Amino acid sequence: MEGMLWNPAAAELYGFRPEETKDENTVDEVMIFEENTGVGIYPEVLPGIFTPTFTTIANGLGLDLILIKNVVEQNRGHISIESTKGKGTVVTIAFPTREE
Repeated sequence: MEGMLWNPAAAELYGFRPEETKDENTVDEVMIFEENTGVGIYPEVLPGIFTPTFTTIANGLGLDLILIKNVVEQNRGHISIESTKGKGTVVTIAFPTREE
């Protein structure tokens, strides 16, 4: 999961070190959580992280998260990122377990 969500440059920039990955299954969806206790994503950066070509990394393309978001949504899932500066980040990906 770590490699899918963060490229090495982003991991280094944000101090990403996975602390916990867990799966939770319910009747309606499967949820995957990736959590770290890094520096967090700055509040002013967070709104743009799913915008194509948005990056805070020199020479970055800004495509990683938008590609992941598109794949998740094409499979009827959703992704969310919560982050607190100085405390870390939680990435949640959820997929439905039933056909609509």
